[in-house]
Amino acid sequence: MGFIVHNEAVEAANSGDGGMTTASERVYRLLRDGIASGHFQAGEHLKEGELAERFGVSRTPVRSALQRLANDGFAKLAAHTGAVVRGYSPRDMIEIFEVRALLEPHAARLAAANRTDEQVERLYALCDRMEALAGLQASAVAAIAPLNNEFHQVLLEAADQRHLCLVATSLIELNMVIRSYREFQIPDLERSFAEHRQLASAVEQRQPELAEGLMRAHIYAARANFLVAESEDRR
Repeated sequence: MGFIVHNEAVEAANSGDGGMTTASERVYRLLRDGIASGHFQAGEHLKEGELAERFGVSRTPVRSALQRLANDGFAKLAAHTGAVVRGYSPRDMIEIFEVRALLEPHAARLAAANRTDEQVERLYALCDRMEALAGLQASAVAAIAPLNNEFHQVLLEAADQRHLCLVATSLIELNMVIRSYREFQIPDLERSFAEHRQLASAVEQRQPELAEGLMRAHIYAARANFLVAESEDRR
């Protein structure tokens, strides 16, 4: 998945499309997507002046967006100049998985009880879109990451718990930034897709206990996949 800041994306952002109602919000989303796509790497300096020129805004919304990135854990502020994209250790990653394993199963349980028909349709539609990408080349598989993110987001919305949604969403996005689907092997993707289908079915059938257990297993499976990849990287 390439960096989102192409001319078309910037024009859409500046026009207010997609709910981007302020310059600061537009810049924040563009930068966050750039970090998630890998365009901005850990340790890279995000300079206020350069970003303001790139996005066609003043430094004030850029400064506000960088502050928000820092608050959300994506960057660290650099005095008077901008921010630096934050790096995460394997230990950080494992901790994020473990906290998600506490929060998201509860959200899945609530989603099975509170979901709407429209949310169920969205879950299945996202399953279809992710599965359609499974046979693509590795360079295109990264497109699955935002769809995966959206799938989990729909479940959180269906749980109908505002603060739970806010905290869990931040952790999911950090996961996507630290280690995207670009590193997954095809069997890992197929397993993940099957788990998504099972989750969507449990939510559709209003089976809270099953949805909770499936989500916990789903997150621990992703953690196990991460640990295997880390072990191979050290060889």
